[in-house]
Amino acid sequence: IGQPTITAQSPMQMIKINIHNAQQKQLFNQLEKFADKNAFAIRIAQTAPTGKNFSIQMWRHDIKIIGANPFEANAFQLGVFTTTVGVPENIHYIDNLIKDFRSHIEQIKNSKFIIEKKK
Repeated sequence: IGQPTITAQSPMQMIKINIHNAQQKQLFNQLEKFADKNAFAIRIAQTAPTGKNFSIQMWRHDIKIIGANPFEANAFQLGVFTTTVGVPENIHYIDNLIKDFRSHIEQIKNSKFIIEKKK
């Protein structure tokens, strides 16, 4: 029996979320609301002892959203991936999902939601 092949997958979209440093808790609350509404499991974990850097993982059977704020406490970078290889036939549901994601983040005063890359 051979080993499974592991291939790197590029994100369907890259999203940058900018908030004020004091708004991390609000951001995490909005991420949890989005995850609950859209049937995602979610994990937010501290990545440094400073309490300012976090990794974010949201996943379900068809989509995963993974990111962190490695360089600035107020700037999160997230990739949106499909769980299958290639572009799904019905890509419109991803666009609608991203619109809903944006609406949750925009409830945070003065936040910025920027789509950096779309495949």
